[in-house]
Amino acid sequence: MKQKKLLYCALIVVWITLFFFSTELVLLVNGYYLNKLQIDVSSQSQDVLFHLETFSSPEGLLKKVYFSGWAFNKNYQPNSERHVSLILKEANFAYEIQTNSSERGDVDVYFSDLDLGEVDLGFGGKFSILAIDDGTYELFIKVWEEGKEPTLKSTNQFFLKKKNAFMQISSEDLTVNN
Repeated sequence: MKQKKLLYCALIVVWITLFFFSTELVLLVNGYYLNKLQIDVSSQSQDVLFHLETFSSPEGLLKKVYFSGWAFNKNYQPNSERHVSLILKEANFAYEIQTNSSERGDVDVYFSDLDLGEVDLGFGGKFSILAIDDGTYELFIKVWEEGKEPTLKSTNQFFLKKKNAFMQISSEDLTVNN
């Protein structure tokens, strides 16, 4: 009888834990959990060039947003290993979203005077808006070469996350909401 009560108590504790932390657990298991970070975006570089080709609306049960594009720093060394991440910055914290790199021969051809090489110019990825707190966010691009300091640039795009909605807003809407 004592073992049954102990088992019931253990099951209740497990159920309560799953009830309160189920979203975080699902995000963690699926690789979509994002940590809040303190990221300084005050120094930005005009040498960063980028284009976001895709930035989807949230889809599916996990409310995933898919994105893709290209980005680089004009001062890159040819054939260096390059990285890109996206930063969603709120007033007091930020989320950094890792990307997957890809080759982009079209970018290399268009910027042929910079001798970039096509490797690691493209990027893509996805994130879940369930991992993000409600708020207003500015989107930044972070680029860096292996072993070098990263550079940032604002995309001048703003997003409002409210419950299960994630929508782009204009800078005019941003001043009205504040």
